Amino acid sequence: MKMRKTLLYICLWGLIPLVLIAGLSRVYYRVTDDFRKGNIIVNLDNRDEWRLPPLTESDRMNLNTILSQPFHYLGKGAQSYALESEDGKYILKLFKVKHLRPSKLLNWLPTLPYFQQIRENDVSKKERKLCSVLTGYLTAFSMHRKESGLIYVHINNQHDLNKRVTITDKIGRTWSMDLDPVVFVVQEKSVKLRNFLGNLLQNGNTNGVKHHIRQVISLYLTEYHKGIYDHDHGVMHNFGFVGDRPIHFDVGKLYRDPDISNPHVFKKDLEKITWKISAWLMRDYPQYQADIVQDIEENLSHYLHEAFSVPTVMS
Repeated sequence: MKMRKTLLYICLWGLIPLVLIAGLSRVYYRVTDDFRKGNIIVNLDNRDEWRLPPLTESDRMNLNTILSQPFHYLGKGAQSYALESEDGKYILKLFKVKHLRPSKLLNWLPTLPYFQQIRENDVSKKERKLCSVLTGYLTAFSMHRKESGLIYVHINNQHDLNKRVTITDKIGRTWSMDLDPVVFVVQEKSVKLRNFLGNLLQNGNTNGVKHHIRQVISLYLTEYHKGIYDHDHGVMHNFGFVGDRPIHFDVGKLYRDPDISNPHVFKKDLEKITWKISAWLMRDYPQYQADIVQDIEENLSHYLHEAFSVPTVMS
């Protein structure tokens, strides 16, 4: 009995450090978002399809001016960290290196060939997903630059910027970083569509909302005609406004698809987009939903030269 108690005490005391470490780790991730130099992608393998023409002298001067100001931590997404410029006009997105590492659980597996293959498959899957996102930004930059608010895309390992940027992280630490080897994009900062429209509807400005929704749908139509397609359909959180100009700022799932230029094809996509807008209205501003949806239907029916109805349900 005494031996059992001794073993129990040993186990309990052994668990305390593990619990403390786990608790401190959770606090660290919550406080910092794990934003640090070690989690930013450096020296990604170059690809010919990622090669972009050199910047014009005017574009280089503009980029240099933007990056000469400090940037402050704003938040994180699935693939990148976002930092806001001092003047509040631009976003610097730094892509995460953690997507090129095996998951922590896989690191505990034995170093046997079978488990090594599992780890390699996991890394390969994550790399494909990340490369798909980067390709989306390159597609937007080369075909849809103004409409996506993109100023610069830096993916291939180029050493031609000779630029350092000052960064303040989530907990107030400030450091300087060389941008040449880093995977990043610079983009105009926008107000998310749901916030932009919500501010108008809180003041009962339905005419303004109708106008801006038409602008967003027009932007989708521009993409269709260019043969580019957003697989995400997250219109309320992927689109925003810079002043009165809409931009498609989250283009990580954008890709080329010539078929999308066919009205019979993009009509189905429009149904998904308008359903998302309608569902948001019904949830947050039901008193305005019917009137605004009617305006959407009338305008798209006129554009398509056939009846268009916003779906009430979506599979």
